[in-house]
Amino acid sequence: MISRTRRLATFSCTAFLLATAGNASAQPRPDATTADAAPRDRCERVELDVSASLSSAWRDAADALRAELARSHASCVTARLSLETAPNDAARLLVTTPDGRQTERIVERPALLVSTAIGVVASLPSDPRSPADLAAMPPPPQPADEAPPIAAQDAGDASTANATSSSTTHVWVGVSGGARIAQPTFLGMIDMEGHATLEIDQWLILASIRYGSSMGEALVSTDDSYDELAGGLGIGRRFLLGPSQLELALLPSLVSATLGDDDETGDAGSARTELRVGALLGWSMTTEDGWRVTVTADTDVTPRGFDRPVRSSDTEPPLPVWTAALRLGAAGRIL
Repeated sequence: MISRTRRLATFSCTAFLLATAGNASAQPRPDATTADAAPRDRCERVELDVSASLSSAWRDAADALRAELARSHASCVTARLSLETAPNDAARLLVTTPDGRQTERIVERPALLVSTAIGVVASLPSDPRSPADLAAMPPPPQPADEAPPIAAQDAGDASTANATSSSTTHVWVGVSGGARIAQPTFLGMIDMEGHATLEIDQWLILASIRYGSSMGEALVSTDDSYDELAGGLGIGRRFLLGPSQLELALLPSLVSATLGDDDETGDAGSARTELRVGALLGWSMTTEDGWRVTVTADTDVTPRGFDRPVRSSDTEPPLPVWTAALRLGAAGRIL
């Protein structure tokens, strides 16, 4: 009797276990492609356009941003990101949503692009529509001669934010060297300069100190040598030219100049200080490591020298009334 009861209990347990295993194997397995579709669908809704005029450092930062967007598991949003050149080696990030709203940020360095863009995208509202619905919808019409609409309640905040984010201030310090010529007493000289530039958006405040020397009598049309020391302070403006920049500036300066015989028996002359009014044209290109290569052409005149030439001594020819120079240099940003 006991043996029959044990056999019946064993048979019942075995049948129960087999039935449970069969039900578990009959359940459908999750599709890996379906499970991974959601993150990819979210990522496909954020597009990034990069201007071809940006430097390679900015393009590398844009590639890093694309990779970060692909890994993002933030809320589902739809937006188009555009990255363009901006003043002072920065970049302008423009984020546009399907309803025409736009958000703009000025990014000063490539290293800040990913964090800035991810922060803007994270602040956008979620989009409940599915990827299939979004793909079937035509893009919103944009009038060719009108700016995208901005909601009235956001217009004031947007304009204030843009004005604040667009203002940038930097200080660059550099050196340059080249050659300078002068008239009416024709002479040539080596020209070395140290300069600092304060940039406020596109405006420039420049300060420079330079030294020029004929290095003896070889470069002077008379048997004399020439030296000058000049300090200048001026104002200018910068213009973007693709990935490079042009600078135009007015640079008045005080110049201490000496033209005289450097022989022991001659008249060495004495230094004369005069005011010169100068103009500068500069071209610069920023390298990937943050340095600027500069090419500068400048000229200056002594207004007083046209009617009353200045001399170091009565026996020497007039000091230069007009000079012009061409220099090659480099600069680095300290602020």
